[in-house]
Amino acid sequence: MVGNYKFVAMQLYFHICLAALSTAADINFSETISANIVNEDAKRVDESATVSVVFRDGELSIVPHRVYFSSVVAWGQLNNKQQEDGWMHLEISTHTSFPDDVQAEAAGFAEGYLTRNIVYEYYKEFFSTELCKDVEGFCDWFRIKVKENNQFISSMVEQADPSDEYWHITNMFYKQIDGLKNGWIQRNTDLSLDIPEDFDVEYGFHMINYMADLWDYMEIFKMEKNGTVSDEITTKRPTCSVMIKYVPEAKDLYVGHNAWHEYQAMGYRFLKKYNLPYKRSATSQDIIPGHTMSMSSYAGTIFSLDDFVVISSGLVSTETTLNIYDKNIYKSCDHKKQIFEPARVMTANRLATSGKTWTDLIARYNSGTYNNQWMVIDYNMLKDGGNLGMRDLLWVFEQLPGLAWASDQTHMIRRRGYWGSYNRAFYKDAFEASGAANMTELYGDYFSYKNTARAKIMSRDHVKIKDKTSMAEFMRYNDFENDELAVFEGCSKANPAGSIANRLDIALPDSECEISEFDPMLAVNTPYGALDMKFTTKAMASRLEFMAVAGPTHNDKMPPFDWNHTQLTNKPYFTPIKRFDFQPARKIWSLESLDDAITNQSNIILEFNL
Repeated sequence: MVGNYKFVAMQLYFHICLAALSTAADINFSETISANIVNEDAKRVDESATVSVVFRDGELSIVPHRVYFSSVVAWGQLNNKQQEDGWMHLEISTHTSFPDDVQAEAAGFAEGYLTRNIVYEYYKEFFSTELCKDVEGFCDWFRIKVKENNQFISSMVEQADPSDEYWHITNMFYKQIDGLKNGWIQRNTDLSLDIPEDFDVEYGFHMINYMADLWDYMEIFKMEKNGTVSDEITTKRPTCSVMIKYVPEAKDLYVGHNAWHEYQAMGYRFLKKYNLPYKRSATSQDIIPGHTMSMSSYAGTIFSLDDFVVISSGLVSTETTLNIYDKNIYKSCDHKKQIFEPARVMTANRLATSGKTWTDLIARYNSGTYNNQWMVIDYNMLKDGGNLGMRDLLWVFEQLPGLAWASDQTHMIRRRGYWGSYNRAFYKDAFEASGAANMTELYGDYFSYKNTARAKIMSRDHVKIKDKTSMAEFMRYNDFENDELAVFEGCSKANPAGSIANRLDIALPDSECEISEFDPMLAVNTPYGALDMKFTTKAMASRLEFMAVAGPTHNDKMPPFDWNHTQLTNKPYFTPIKRFDFQPARKIWSLESLDDAITNQSNIILEFNL
């Protein structure tokens, strides 16, 4: 009798949802934040909603809420908490019963649909009103590179053996971008909106996801256009601080990251969880080890970009960016036979089971773009009782155009108790090839590996990390006015970059920094600094959780950043969050995996002919 009641209830629910299919534009985004909206920009951000993506007759479509039909490929849940904690929270889950390419497209479809507004604003912020406007001819030039690169990727996927794991999983990255575009277009259609003239539908989503690669191609474009090579760094790409700290008191390893980036990016920050249980290959039934990952990210971006990623395999991948001063090495970049960095990273995240396999995977088809020092932490190697083991807990990978280095650095954690990363190459050959050795000789220790400010701060202060509270304090540290390590050769006064969490908006009056032309991290009185803080532990990582806080650092001596009360004159046009007065909090995910949900609800799943 109970089963009959469930059947009737499910039939009723089906008819309600079926009616909603024809009026998807009228989805009731019931979990609204309207009570917290304090400005007009915030009203333009997508409201909270949950949707299901249905696959029927070869087409994807949207059903409001979570439903359990056999034709449901994906769930997507968006929680807009910008006014509460500074983040948009997005969770996507797909079902293993569908082919991997359908899962990937459905995952992108859900995200594109749910985030239509903020994706558009993000594109306008960085492309329509900046990169494609300020640098004449660049975007048209880069679109050709993207088109040619897509052709290379397609040809390699077509040629690959069906059992080839690498190209199978790499292809899913591009399928997800396709879904992202189509979901975004569908949302415009459902809202009876024309595609905005200042949005590039054909290549816009690729450009958003290649933003990190784009900064390097900007340098190549200028070299080709001007016919000269310069040491000057002309783009403000993300730069970061990382602390990997063994905490004896907790018998744990803490992995922390903060992203240094332009403040205009703060209105587009996301915390994301992707549960995408792909098969290893087209001929395999085995689920990939990195089927689920959580990360900090941005609008329309299907990888982290920061990067900080916690993975179901037990790995955590994170990085800090390396500046290239010797631009001649960009000659190794060839978009016609290489894979842009985000796709390589996500393939490594999904397939790797160790730091060694991760570094092997990302080194393949090196694009020479978004050149970073990557750290891969394997929590499987941290044994009970906090035993670090002798090897494979930490692998460090560095990449430059045409070059890559990787090795096990577990012994450094054992010997020093920590590993710090601060936008300086560790490997001697990488340091020299990038031109950093020459910069150190010419302009001083700021450009060095061992004697730059953050290296010394980390060496001095890592011992203060005793628990989660002190870890958060360390990652948010900035006392540049009183810290002697914040005084650099070439800068007239102490610089906010002499910290773990930079804040160039609060530089001292009349301060100047001659060497900022080589490093935007020093450009005083500009909207640039640490946008956040994240860190995880072994226990949190096992649940794909981490601590996070949005916005520039603040404390008793340093007020929260506020767009309405800043001396900055260079402000973005879109600021949905005005004041960043947030505190660290643990990110706990709420969307059940679709696989688990279907299993638990199997007695009421019905086959409907939608």
